[in-house]
Amino acid sequence: MEQVLVIPRQVLQQAGLFSGFRAWDRRFAERILDRRQFQYRPRETVEYEPGWIQLIPYVVLTCGREVFHYTRGGGLEDRLMQRRSIGLGGHLCAEDAVDGGDPFRTGMLREVFEEIEIFSEYTEKPLGFLYDPSIFVGTLHLGIAHQFLLQEPVAVAKETGIDAFGFAPIPELRRFNDQFESWSRWILDVL
Repeated sequence: MEQVLVIPRQVLQQAGLFSGFRAWDRRFAERILDRRQFQYRPRETVEYEPGWIQLIPYVVLTCGREVFHYTRGGGLEDRLMQRRSIGLGGHLCAEDAVDGGDPFRTGMLREVFEEIEIFSEYTEKPLGFLYDPSIFVGTLHLGIAHQFLLQEPVAVAKETGIDAFGFAPIPELRRFNDQFESWSRWILDVL
């Protein structure tokens, strides 16, 4: 039974509910990422339990004005199948906390490097938070967006569920705006 990282819904409510994208704010981040609030619960339970918010890293790779993008294929989240995306990441699990380090960062890096391989030096920066209360599944997940700024646009998929991937300029990706999942559309607006 997969145990995933969650926080109680009241933590998000007390920190400040929002809809869409919220730019990185240290104070908000400290409240959401306070490890004292972290719990690991069965995924099949929290996917339907509104009392818990699942924290999901959402990493965007950029090189200059180009962004890594892909189409979600088989093996990834069914509810997002065949949607276009610019975000990498997923659920964080209890194993991410075993070494005593930062379980969010450990899980974020694990998720990214399970999905892709990066053949470039990069720097990293936090972008903000993603929350979509317009649909039920969106009320259960809080995206925490990070940007990896690559020196060279070289990354390849390792998972079979990442199809039709590559780097493209933002204006080109915007032509397919209606095909992207909501979190990706919001991040494209920010970039």
